[in-house]
Amino acid sequence: MTTLAVFAAPALAQNNGLPTQRQGLILVEVITQRGLECDLLRPWQAGALRMQTRMELGQYDSEARAEISGEIAERTAAMTCEDPLLIGWIEGASPGFEREMLPFFLVAYDAMAGLDPVPALFAEETGRSDYGLPLSIIGAEIERLQDAGIRPEGGVEWDAYETRINTAAAEIGGVLGGADSERFSHAEAEAYATDIARITELWLADAMTESDNSDTNGTE
Repeated sequence: MTTLAVFAAPALAQNNGLPTQRQGLILVEVITQRGLECDLLRPWQAGALRMQTRMELGQYDSEARAEISGEIAERTAAMTCEDPLLIGWIEGASPGFEREMLPFFLVAYDAMAGLDPVPALFAEETGRSDYGLPLSIIGAEIERLQDAGIRPEGGVEWDAYETRINTAAAEIGGVLGGADSERFSHAEAEAYATDIARITELWLADAMTESDNSDTNGTE
C-alpha cells in the first residue's frame, strides 16, 4: 500500500467501501490544498502529501489528468476550513506524518547531503554549502523517534532502513551526475532530489523556529 493510500484511509472509510485510486488521489489533493490554506497542515506535511499525489497523478494519461485536476479545483473551492471531512481527515492522519512520512525525508536528506560530491541540484534546492547544522538537527530528531519506539515504514529497523535509503540516494546522485540506472530515470532522480531537499528544508524551518521559541521562553 502506498503512503497515499494509508493517508486517504481515515476519511474514505466513511464511504463504507474501499476507495478507488482516483478517489483517493482527488481527496488527498483537495485536503492538502485546503489544509495548508486553513493552517491545518504544516508546509512540510502538505509538501509530502503533494509529492505522493503528483506521483499518483503521473500514472494517468493527459485526458484523465485534466479531468482529475478539474475535479480537484471544484472540490477544493467548495470545501470550507470548518468542513468536518477536512478536520477529521487531518486529525486521523496526523500520527502518520511522524510515523510514515518524516523518517523518509530525514534519512534521505541525510543521505543526499552525505554524498561526495553533494549533487548540484540538491545543493541548489537546499541553498546550503554547509550541512553541519541541519544534519545535527536531523540526527537529534531521528534519535528522538527511535527513543519513542517509532520505526520507519512498516516497522523496519532503522539500520536496515538507512542502508536502503543510502543506497537509493547514491544511485540518484549517480544518475544526476550522468550515470545510468535501471531504477531511476533522470527525471525521476531530479524529482526525488528536489522533493527531498525542499520538503525537508520546510521541516527544518519548523524545527529551528520551535527551537528558537523554546530558547526565548526559557530566558524570560
